[in-house]
Amino acid sequence: MIVRRRLVTALASVCLSAAALAGCAQPPSDLDSEVASALQTAAEQVREDAAAGRYADALDKLEKIETQANEAAAQGKLSASRKQDVLTAVALVRTDLQTLAGPPATPSATPSTASPTQSATQVPQPKKKDQKDEPGKDGKKD
Repeated sequence: MIVRRRLVTALASVCLSAAALAGCAQPPSDLDSEVASALQTAAEQVREDAAAGRYADALDKLEKIETQANEAAAQGKLSASRKQDVLTAVALVRTDLQTLAGPPATPSATPSTASPTQSATQVPQPKKKDQKDEPGKDGKKD
């Protein structure tokens, strides 16, 4: 329950950060309005995915938010302090989503039921009731 509460708080933080980015009281050099709108939309999508339990999708969208923030800052459309606010919120939400999603699935070898000297094609088949042992069928002679 604590993790879920923290997730809600973190998601709210992302949304609030995006909303703050879109605020009209910000100086023009602090944020580009198109960037603010894009970040706000992306944050809403993360919230929707997380609320629906689609943690992998939410994590993918967080990655896009991070990329958008870095690119916008590099282009001078997002101030360094605003970028840091976004990246901090993204990191917090990412940690919560990864916790909720659980460990990544890793392929594991499945143990074979056949003995090491017996391949799957050599596994003896059960005989039918009216079937007799015939020489050569199972490699044995009567």
